[in-house]
Amino acid sequence: MGHVDLERQQLVLPGDLQDTLKLLLEDDRASVLDTPREAVDGANVILTMLSDGDAVLDTAEEVLAGAGPDTVWLQMSTIGETGTDR
Repeated sequence: MGHVDLERQQLVLPGDLQDTLKLLLEDDRASVLDTPREAVDGANVILTMLSDGDAVLDTAEEVLAGAGPDTVWLQMSTIGETGTDR
C-alpha cells in the first residue's frame, strides 16, 4: 500500500520499503511517512489505488479520519462489485 501527495511530495509505504526509498527520495525533497493519515493531513484530494477491497477498507478508516470536511476522496482501486458493495 502506498500513498502519494504530489503537492507536498509525500509518500507512505510499507515498512520494508521505507528505509530504502527514504534514502532515495530525500535527495529529491520528498518525505516518507509512517501512516496514511499523515499523508492526508491537510490534503484537499486523496487518491487511493489499492490491491483489493480489504486494503481499501483498512486504509479508508485511517485516511478518512484524517481528512477534512471538504476533502475529496478518489478511490480508484479495481476491487470488483463485491469489494465496492462493502
